[in-house]
Amino acid sequence: MSYTKEEYLEIYKMLSFSRLFGEITVEYVMKGILPGFHHPGLGEEALMVGIFSELGTDDWIVPQHRCRPMMAWKLGKREYVKEILGRKGGINGGMSGDSHFFVPEKKVGPYDGLLGQAQALAAGVALNYKMNKTNGCVVIGAGDGTMNEGVVAEALNIIAAWKLPVVWYIQNNGYGMSMKPEEATGLRDLSQRGEGFGLLSSTYDGVDVFLVKEVMREAMARARKGEPSLVEFRTTRWTGHFIGDPTVYRDQTEVAVAKANRDPIKWNRNFMLAHNLASEDQLNLIDEELRKEVYSIFDDSLEAPIKSRADVSDLSKVFAGGDFHE
Repeated sequence: MSYTKEEYLEIYKMLSFSRLFGEITVEYVMKGILPGFHHPGLGEEALMVGIFSELGTDDWIVPQHRCRPMMAWKLGKREYVKEILGRKGGINGGMSGDSHFFVPEKKVGPYDGLLGQAQALAAGVALNYKMNKTNGCVVIGAGDGTMNEGVVAEALNIIAAWKLPVVWYIQNNGYGMSMKPEEATGLRDLSQRGEGFGLLSSTYDGVDVFLVKEVMREAMARARKGEPSLVEFRTTRWTGHFIGDPTVYRDQTEVAVAKANRDPIKWNRNFMLAHNLASEDQLNLIDEELRKEVYSIFDDSLEAPIKSRADVSDLSKVFAGGDFHE
């Protein structure tokens, strides 16, 4: 499928933002400014951009946890950064941090820190969609490690048996924390897991953003008609499981090879230049403007007030309804 020049440029902006957001997140964690554990998706930007750019207004997403830059893009960049900094004005009032947010008004989440659980909850969202004949679909993401959780099998079975409007994608970046997929499963392709439940399943390269978009567009169209499917995208994780992970379990030449041969930003940039969709100067200007924007967002968000003790102890933010007293 072809796009207009403006659409190609917008895709490049999303890719560049994702890379810069990830790099600056790492920088602020290492400086001790950004608290908590963060799981960057450096090297996996084509996957997150390809998926998020295909979401329609009625579609719901519970993404794999490395898609943070695109969650910021969708939920509001400043609001998202305030959230991970624990500041007022964040998407959940600075209460959820990096991994436990829920923004139902924008059809994102719920997400928690227990791998596999959010995916099962997302199947419940899909059941709601089917029962209420909602036009959209539910996109559910999981990493290669999460695919070995028992609750994932239960969720996939329900999705297939009840024909829920779901696209389940696997972000296979070569490591479940510190373990390679081949050390955890005998499957050649993790998409075979879906076949076992009767789901239409397939595996693709996750470096080409346009391929990801095409695959997701077709899968989401099927899901909206009650035909769920599972797609696996293969990427390469450039960092450790979290920022600060020493990665002693890994041969670092893997990262060097990936950066040289499987960099989704470089791939897209070369595509843009080869097809005369932008000049080198145009792309450099986009990168520089986005870099300034991301730094500005982080620095401005640091000026926002920190949540108070009253904010933290407000039980109405934990339980729905009811009259709560100290």
